[in-house]
Amino acid sequence: MNIDRNRIDTLLKTVGDSDKARLTTLYNATVSTLKAYNQESTASKLRDWQASEKALAEAVADVEGSGTALQDRDTTVGTIADVARWLRVEGYCAPGRDEPIKKSKVYQDRRSGLLSFADKKAITMTEVMAYVARAQLMQAGFNRADEAEDLNIQKLRHETRKAKEDADRKEFENARDRGLYRKIDEVELHTAMKIATLEAGLKHAVRTNASDWIAAIEKARNKPQALCDQVYPVIDELLDEFGRMDEIGVVVKRRD
Repeated sequence: MNIDRNRIDTLLKTVGDSDKARLTTLYNATVSTLKAYNQESTASKLRDWQASEKALAEAVADVEGSGTALQDRDTTVGTIADVARWLRVEGYCAPGRDEPIKKSKVYQDRRSGLLSFADKKAITMTEVMAYVARAQLMQAGFNRADEAEDLNIQKLRHETRKAKEDADRKEFENARDRGLYRKIDEVELHTAMKIATLEAGLKHAVRTNASDWIAAIEKARNKPQALCDQVYPVIDELLDEFGRMDEIGVVVKRRD
């Protein structure tokens, strides 16, 4: 049962202060446990979120279904012993347990701060319901099988997502090992070195062949065309070598 904020806001306009406190506390607990689960998707955080959501859904159904006959939650329950007795009668169970909550658990929660109140001899229903929300108590009849099924679905989704991420990462690593991927800075460096090699090759070709080219076009009628006929084959050869260049060998020579 999904409860949206608009539904809660609508109820808050029509109920008394005690129910406002009850619904607000349960809604805030649901939001905080959902946020915790989104930050760290563990099984325990999933159970916390589902328990809070279930408690909120039950409270909303209680308020909507009871109308004016709803119990006055500002009434006094009594002492801690009375609170424990009322919780047991109503069938509230500790998280993960199926039997009614024990008195010792209620006293323990009092010492840890989960159960707080203004008057130890006149604990109100509002204070009791705030304790129910903080301690994430569930009423008997909560379907643990559905909870386990939902948990298994969430775990399966998580494992499927993780398996896909692992497969994608492995595929990338294999492709990288085969040389299909390189770091950007390595690609840029390699490209710059190839261009520098091409530039050096062109300048070397000009220096080496300049005299021959001049002599070849000296008696030509169309000297520009004759020069192009001499230069273009050399450029084509260098570009062909540049295109086939996978690795660049660097030779370091000692200067005499």
